[in-house]
Amino acid sequence: MINLKPSRNFLEDLRDNEIAALWMLIGSRRSFRYVTPTALQFVLLAVFAALANTLFSWLTADGQGAFNLQGLISYLLWPFIALITGIFLAQRQGLGRLMLVPAVLWLAGDVNIVLIQTILQFLGQTGRLPEWSYGTMGSLFALLFIWQTLAVMWIFARELQWPWWERGLIFCRYSDDLGGMAKRDGHAADLEGQRTNPTAARSGAIQSAPIAGRKTQPNAARRRRSNRLVLYGGRWCGLSGCVSL
Repeated sequence: MINLKPSRNFLEDLRDNEIAALWMLIGSRRSFRYVTPTALQFVLLAVFAALANTLFSWLTADGQGAFNLQGLISYLLWPFIALITGIFLAQRQGLGRLMLVPAVLWLAGDVNIVLIQTILQFLGQTGRLPEWSYGTMGSLFALLFIWQTLAVMWIFARELQWPWWERGLIFCRYSDDLGGMAKRDGHAADLEGQRTNPTAARSGAIQSAPIAGRKTQPNAARRRRSNRLVLYGGRWCGLSGCVSL
């Protein structure tokens, strides 16, 4: 049985949810000691996550572009799935507050993950990462995105003591689905970059294209490093990005 702590005040709940997300990302059941699911926290974390993904998209688009509503709608599909999962878990456990827990944890975790990716994206585009790291960046970004979702299921599986075979079936199914989406969107980014310009890419929550009439160009080495990071460093949350040009 999962015991959730009562809500205190807004700021303490927000802090506790952030701590819960950090515990979740390392696969610890201590996450349930801190998570405080409320409707206000759910809405606020959804706003924070959307802003963080928009920041990542804007950075990848080189600071140019316009807001893309379709990309935002595609992104919100993930917390919606987490919310549906929470409804089933709440009915199964007879605990109404459990309904928001998967979505709150997923959104809080996504804020952390996308900020890490944004920092890496910025360092890569400014040429501040080791040369060897660019070849592994796409795999790292894919792993972070997949683990973010699997970590939610992992802590629930441990806390609710699901049978080992049930855990295996769920993890294999979602790993295949998420990995397939990552590969498809990464391939779509390659095709987009080839159709438009070697410096243009679209993957997950990013959509960028060359700027007409742009005069300044980065040096060749920096451009090659940036291209590799943009093409394979996408947020796999839909076919369109939060920023489009």
